[in-house]
Amino acid sequence: KCIGDEAFAFCDSLRSIVIPNSVKRIGKAAFGVCRNLQSVNIPNSVTSIGEEAFARCESLQSIVIPNSVTRIENATFYGCRHLGNITIPNSVKHIGNGAFNGCGNLSDIVVPNSVTSIGEYAFADVRLRTLIVEAQTPPTIGMAVFESMYGNAVPTIYVPAASVEKYKAVEGWKEYADKIQPIK
Repeated sequence: KCIGDEAFAFCDSLRSIVIPNSVKRIGKAAFGVCRNLQSVNIPNSVTSIGEEAFARCESLQSIVIPNSVTRIENATFYGCRHLGNITIPNSVKHIGNGAFNGCGNLSDIVVPNSVTSIGEYAFADVRLRTLIVEAQTPPTIGMAVFESMYGNAVPTIYVPAASVEKYKAVEGWKEYADKIQPIK
């Protein structure tokens, strides 16, 4: 029912995982620093993915988070530098601090309308081109969400047309006002 904290951490020989339907929770750093892990199949039975669960899984290229998950915790995918594709389901309400920090290959992300908060450094050191935020009401965001050692890393931010001015005026988002555009 649970994959415990650090259960498979540092398993460099682990390349692929199919998590069975009986699992409801993936613990903190459960697969942390599995440098050769390339693919993970997470079933809809999983409702909780712990902090740093896949941190520094450098070979992980894509992942689909199931509809049963409501939070992407702090540093869940920190340092997954080859992660190029992520699907965030409409069930997620919170994206934690540094959740995708260091995921240098991510170029486009859709934040579904269910998300109400995005933590500090959530997309730091990510070379995003576009961020689509589907929420009519701007989610709260922490500081330095797009902080980067790569220079100016603030992507074009697309939001619902009716909400553009709300985003440009609200704390956190207003510092990116020149990057906010209506969803096409």
